[in-house]
Amino acid sequence: MQYINIMNKLALGKIDLKLRMLEANVQEVGQELFRDEQSILEDLLEQEYKYRDSLSFRVTRIMLVITGITAILLTLVPWYAGHLENKALIEAEQGYQVESLHEAEKAVTYNPFSINALFVLAGAQQRIGRENQARLTLLKATELQPMNYITWEQLALYERDKWGQPDLAREHFEKAVALNPQDRYLKIRAGIPVDKLP
Repeated sequence: MQYINIMNKLALGKIDLKLRMLEANVQEVGQELFRDEQSILEDLLEQEYKYRDSLSFRVTRIMLVITGITAILLTLVPWYAGHLENKALIEAEQGYQVESLHEAEKAVTYNPFSINALFVLAGAQQRIGRENQARLTLLKATELQPMNYITWEQLALYERDKWGQPDLAREHFEKAVALNPQDRYLKIRAGIPVDKLP
C-alpha cells in the first residue's frame, strides 16, 4: 500500500507539475497574444496616421496648385484684355472698324471691370455708328467707377464732340472737375475760361 501511496504521490506530483507547466505556457501564450494584439493595434494606428498625413499632404498640394493657377489667371486675364484693347485700337487705325469692335468686345468680356476696355469699346461702337451702344458703354464705365473723374470726362467729351449735347457735357465735366479740381488740363478741356483758372 505504501507503494501505491508513493506512486499516487508521484502521479499527483507529475500532474501538478504538468498543470504548472500548462499554466505557465498559457500565461506565456496569453502574454504573447497580448503583445501581438498591441503590436497589431500600434501598426493600425501608424497606418492610419500615415494615411491621414498623406491625405492632408495631398489636399494641401492640391490647394497650392489651385492657388497657383488662380494667381496665374488673375495675372494673365487682365494682361490679355489689355492686349485685345491694343489690337482693337491698331485695327481701328488701319480702318478695320468691325474687327476693332470684335476685339474690343472680347477685351470687355475678359476684363469687364476695366474702364479702359469700356472706353475702347465705346470708341469702336461710335466709329461704326452705334451711338446708343457707345453711350450705354460710357454710362456703364461711370457706374463702374463713379468716383473716377476720367469716366465722367470721357462721357462729357463724347457728348460735346460727337453727339452735340453741350448741356449734358457741361454737367458731366462739372462732375469730373469736382472729382479732380487740381487738373488744369481737365478744366481747359471742360471749357472753363482761362482767366478763372488758378
